[in-house]
Amino acid sequence: MVDDDLYLTEAWTGGTAFALAADDGTEQWSNSDLPPMRWAPALHENRLIVITRTEENVVRLHALDRTTGDMDV
Repeated sequence: MVDDDLYLTEAWTGGTAFALAADDGTEQWSNSDLPPMRWAPALHENRLIVITRTEENVVRLHALDRTTGDMDV
């Protein structure tokens, strides 16, 4: 997903969601606190919205701060 940065959240990222700067590709932040199965990232205001599913088939909606990658609780 692209905005001013490139956000990678899919399972192939080795269990880590992260943002890369659009201009030079440097890593802006990373977050390894999400379950490994993730889909449908979307941006809303200053949040990256991610749907996850655990191995026990529990589905959750997460909101990550777009600038830091911290999870909102």
